[in-house]
Amino acid sequence: MSRQTPTGDGRIATAPTADGYGVGVAVAVLAVAAIGLGYPQFLLLVLGGVAAGVFAVACTWRPPGVDVVLRVKPDHISRGEHADAAIELTNRATRSSPPFQILVPVGDTSVSIAAGAVPAGSRVEVQVPLTGRRRGPLDVGPVVLRRTDPLGLLSRRWSTHAAATLLVLPVRRDVPIRDLAEADTGSALSGGRAYSGGVTFQGIRKYVAGDDLRRIHWRSFAKTGELMVREEAAHGDPAAIVLLDARAASYGSPAERADRFELATDVAASIVLAASAHGYRARLSVYPEDTDGLHLPSVNRLLATLCTARLSEEPAARELPFARIVISGTSADLDISSTGRFRGATIVQVGPAGALPSTGGDTDVVSAPDLDQFVAAWSDRAVRR
Repeated sequence: MSRQTPTGDGRIATAPTADGYGVGVAVAVLAVAAIGLGYPQFLLLVLGGVAAGVFAVACTWRPPGVDVVLRVKPDHISRGEHADAAIELTNRATRSSPPFQILVPVGDTSVSIAAGAVPAGSRVEVQVPLTGRRRGPLDVGPVVLRRTDPLGLLSRRWSTHAAATLLVLPVRRDVPIRDLAEADTGSALSGGRAYSGGVTFQGIRKYVAGDDLRRIHWRSFAKTGELMVREEAAHGDPAAIVLLDARAASYGSPAERADRFELATDVAASIVLAASAHGYRARLSVYPEDTDGLHLPSVNRLLATLCTARLSEEPAARELPFARIVISGTSADLDISSTGRFRGATIVQVGPAGALPSTGGDTDVVSAPDLDQFVAAWSDRAVRR
């Protein structure tokens, strides 16, 4: 996003600098001494201070008189990558602009650039390097033009509306798609390629609060006295269903959570991108903020959703819903037994490497101490399947 604004349309703010305040106080004290206390020799110093103030106003009064356009190229990057903010200055006047500075807010910091004078009828472009250090939207601008006098007594600013947003996405790695290609054998897909419409019965598992009551298997209940539900797969276009656990408690201690959740978003982005690249409709659910899942038309919008995902400190109303791929932390309490809720799913556990839990053979658990080890473990699993 970029916007163009003539400087005259923005707000103007004039304020003394720290040195300017000091000179002003000194002039006031000398004036009191000269007039009130009878020290006329101080009048020359007072007049000198006033002359310096008039000189400062004269040097900063004229506006830069340029149009400002800010563009960020590219408009999205992965965390750790670089982009450029291009600030285009156009002088449409018949004389050169006065020298000025460009102030560019970048996130929580600000960059100052000396622009110099822009010749009449010309266009100048200034580059500001950007680095995506943190996942999420990085606001760049609005740009402010500033002039100061040679004595450093006065600062005059012209605000513009030239601003842009750089989207810093999770880091993505290439992962094999074989894990997503076996819809009916405990894979990461819901749906199949062979049929159009209808559902396929896949098995029975224990009832969990929140399950659709219409899927209760009453014959099993009559035999065992325990509520069981049918698992069914809907046929149609293949869809990769990925669930990202955003419960803070799933990712260890407060000091560990931020880094581990960043890794979880990297894993989710890698899987979503791989699924989309091989023709699957990517469906993403960030729990507990979004329990229904996002059916978005493009992988870029899915990645943008991961870009803004945040940990939730609030306890979830119920446990994680079922998904073919679940990305969570090693501190999450997931029932991955042979009759548990996640039977047939692929669980990616983000956190320190350790002994993987027994799953009864129907659930795959992939350890992800870091992104490289996740890719290696995921790829190894794909080769062995």
